Amino acid sequence: MKNIYKKAIYFLFLFYGSLFWGSCNIINPTEPTPTYIHIDSFKFKSNIPGVTTSHQINTVWVYYNNNLTGIFDLPATFPIITKGTDGTGKLGLVPGIAINGLNNTLTDYPFYTIDTSTFTVQPGKIINYTPTTGLYSNAKVKPIWNFEGGGTTGFALWA
Repeated sequence: MKNIYKKAIYFLFLFYGSLFWGSCNIINPTEPTPTYIHIDSFKFKSNIPGVTTSHQINTVWVYYNNNLTGIFDLPATFPIITKGTDGTGKLGLVPGIAINGLNNTLTDYPFYTIDTSTFTVQPGKIINYTPTTGLYSNAKVKPIWNFEGGGTTGFALWA
């Protein structure tokens, strides 16, 4: 009698094991290989006289075909997952800054222009890119004299 129970348990074990043996490919289909974009920093061009080209851009907001892909600290290497192995896509890179110097509160800076470009999909490869930004042409810059009493000049921006 014990031998019959052992055979039944062995049979059930083999039966249930064979049901789940090949099922992983149904649950886990093949995944597309992303194209990677690497950005070290933004290049800043000042189109307003007297405004320095220094900036505090430390994050990038990435949009692929007008869909937010993610927010990354610079320097960054991020994936762009596309459908298919060929074609082109529109990449929008928005410069971001830390609010009040806190890196856990980030925002896109409303006075900096968005870098848009088109790139060819290259699955599995890393594309090095340097985005360019600057102030919007309608941004108004007003010099502030004696900024914080130190006798230095600062700038105030508004749209």
